[in-house]
Amino acid sequence: MKNNLLVGIDIGTQKICTVIGHVNTEEGGEELEIIGYGVVESRGGIRKGNIVDMNRTVEDIRKSVKEAELTAGVEVESAYVNISGSHVETRCGKGSVNVTGRGGEITQEDVDRAITHGSSMLLPQDRDTIHVLPQEYFVDTQEDIKNPVGMAGAKLDVNVVVVTTTKASIQNLLICMKKAGINVLRVMLSHIAAGEGVLTQDEKELGVVLVDIGKGVTDVAVFEKGALSFARAIPVGGYNFTNDLAIGIRTPFDKAEKIKRRYGCAMDPAFQNQNVEVPNVGGRKQKLISVTLLSDILRPRAQEIFEFIK
Repeated sequence: MKNNLLVGIDIGTQKICTVIGHVNTEEGGEELEIIGYGVVESRGGIRKGNIVDMNRTVEDIRKSVKEAELTAGVEVESAYVNISGSHVETRCGKGSVNVTGRGGEITQEDVDRAITHGSSMLLPQDRDTIHVLPQEYFVDTQEDIKNPVGMAGAKLDVNVVVVTTTKASIQNLLICMKKAGINVLRVMLSHIAAGEGVLTQDEKELGVVLVDIGKGVTDVAVFEKGALSFARAIPVGGYNFTNDLAIGIRTPFDKAEKIKRRYGCAMDPAFQNQNVEVPNVGGRKQKLISVTLLSDILRPRAQEIFEFIK
């Protein structure tokens, strides 16, 4: 973190966003102030969370970073970057070690050994681990421990969630960032970043499903006992809604996108009897379409997404 700056880059199918924050450490605390951001529309380099055109993606990253640098008045050298897509998987593991601290006191070294043991599962050759997330600890017969360091015991167990992705997806992402002139501090799963942004700690403790519908993929994350316990990316998103409308009412894709955003509703629209003017394909005369028809087209896709989530 150079000069107390934090930079995050979110690479999505629809857009690439760069956010620059300044960490204020005055008065003994840490407060993050957003001082710059850049948002650039992705020009087809990303599809369903996968890089399909490296040159376009690199150029879009550069533009987003440059825009953020101009608004913040600083230069970006390194950043945290997200990853998502259908290649993301989560697996559960359990680690168990004997406590080696003096007098049976659990040390951070014991905790690290337990986590390493829990994550030492055999993965296919084409996959890499990006996160190892402790869920809860057990000391002898005591359960549901958040932080065992300093406690006394003979045996330490831990349940972990291991997040993996394909080696190719990680390598392609790092290559893009390198070509864009950005050093990657860490690759972060989009689901975790979204959870930090919108969920309260109580929601994470009690149990919650977080659904983030993007253009190309829908991220699904389950949080319980304060931590991520499941993550998956469904290869269906906002693009599919727009495409359904474009085909269903026979209008250009860009017009369908605007109609979806303004009038789209899957159930019980407040303006049920309202009609919408819809441009025809080929520049022909506009036609009137009822909002109820729009709902009838969008509803099956919404039901499909929630069936996938379930």
